[in-house]
Amino acid sequence: VKILTSDGILIGGGVLVKKDTVLTCAHVVGDALHIPEDKRKKDEIPQAPVQVSFLSAPSAMVDAQVESWDPGDQEDWAVLKLSCPAPVQCKMARLSSNSTPAYGACNFWIYGFPDIEFESDDKFGIWVQTAYEGVNEAHLWQIQALRSDGVQVQEGFSGCPVWDDANQLIGIVLMAGEDYGLGFILPARKILLSPSFGIYLQSSSTTPTSEKIPASKPRRPTMQTRTNWLKGHGLI
Repeated sequence: VKILTSDGILIGGGVLVKKDTVLTCAHVVGDALHIPEDKRKKDEIPQAPVQVSFLSAPSAMVDAQVESWDPGDQEDWAVLKLSCPAPVQCKMARLSSNSTPAYGACNFWIYGFPDIEFESDDKFGIWVQTAYEGVNEAHLWQIQALRSDGVQVQEGFSGCPVWDDANQLIGIVLMAGEDYGLGFILPARKILLSPSFGIYLQSSSTTPTSEKIPASKPRRPTMQTRTNWLKGHGLI
């Protein structure tokens, strides 16, 4: 999904984890609501709604309230409750509970919304392929853009879903170091282990999965599967 301000300015992305629930970054919510960084506190949940639009139903726009959030630098996630269920063609994502990428799945794919001008007034999403570099002491996964001359992970990618080559949705983009072509992912497992987040997945078809698809699976069908999911044609 896309996360926007009340006047329609695109801030970042998110993931539909239940038909009425979206996972994104807390700083995306804070920016969308124009909350100063020093005023973002875990126990002070914003009351104003943000706007959410859907990639597989572009004409649909709904308000979303913040159910829970953790604006800490090393957590930085938020759960949004939609004012109504997502359109029927919008598919939910299954978050991977793996602590590391599947064996051999060292490339990550991200669909984000960088500030790039197109002839159309619409702000289209962009695919970026990155390499998995490792885990830091904050348990964030570091990524590096594979093409130095291509689009880098940057502002507009925060909160957007990240897949590995085994087709696992393994986290969301947390931050980027644009000058160096690198970024950091908040792993799905770290979010799932948070007691305050787990309640939002109860009685949901998005039950965490540790299933590993063989790394030898051809890349083209895998990419097509991800694209189909964005269009609402399947459930990852």
